[in-house]
Amino acid sequence: MRSLERKSNRRILSILIESSLDQVLPPHCLVCRSRLQDSGKLCGSCWREIRFITKPVCYCLGTPLPYAIDPATLSAAALARKTSYTRARVVGAYDQVLRKLVHDYKFRDKVELTNFFVPLLIQAGAELLREAEQISAVPLNRWRLWSRRYNQSALLAKSLSKECQINYDAFLLKRVKRTRSQIGLTYRQRLKNVSGAFLVPENKSDLVQDKRILLIDDVVTTGSTVEACANALLKSGAKSVDVLAIARVLYPQSN
Repeated sequence: MRSLERKSNRRILSILIESSLDQVLPPHCLVCRSRLQDSGKLCGSCWREIRFITKPVCYCLGTPLPYAIDPATLSAAALARKTSYTRARVVGAYDQVLRKLVHDYKFRDKVELTNFFVPLLIQAGAELLREAEQISAVPLNRWRLWSRRYNQSALLAKSLSKECQINYDAFLLKRVKRTRSQIGLTYRQRLKNVSGAFLVPENKSDLVQDKRILLIDDVVTTGSTVEACANALLKSGAKSVDVLAIARVLYPQSN
């Protein structure tokens, strides 16, 4: 009984604190800062600017298609470039609103955006989450992690694991090679840059063996980073690897 009373009191206190904060710092849109009734959301105008990527999509790359004969339809890009991962799904295109949100999430310590992104990821990756047996995240090298203080992809993976009741291990993948920035590189240059950059530690191989792995990233540009991660997971015995991300750069250079 006392336990219930304590929980009730904590809930009342939380409501009072939230109400007081709303008076001092009124809720606002996450992007344009316009006033809202609830915190942690977008205004209608910013929401409509998101280019959500929904079916029909390429079965492999998750990029939008004008039409699809069946769910396994592949885009020309997927036919031209075989990937190690089976399927990739994203919330939307990496432009305007999603670019601003992801940038704030990664570089401005807006870790509270995890709560905004996770429901969108669950919706976009529903089919992948249903089949996943283990969740992993694209790791940062230790120097970047030290400077940023957190791995945004790991935050998403941990929260998805909790929401969907899927196993997650923060150290399933390890970044063993420091790579140069991928900005400005072509797909082949990016692939060479991250080749051999990831591995599954020997003491984690049992978590990968014959498992369907869901790899979480924030943004897929050309796909070279998730490709390198998928290669490491498959090399360690994974049954398959799927990719789920917040956004994808559409129509990147393929050379």
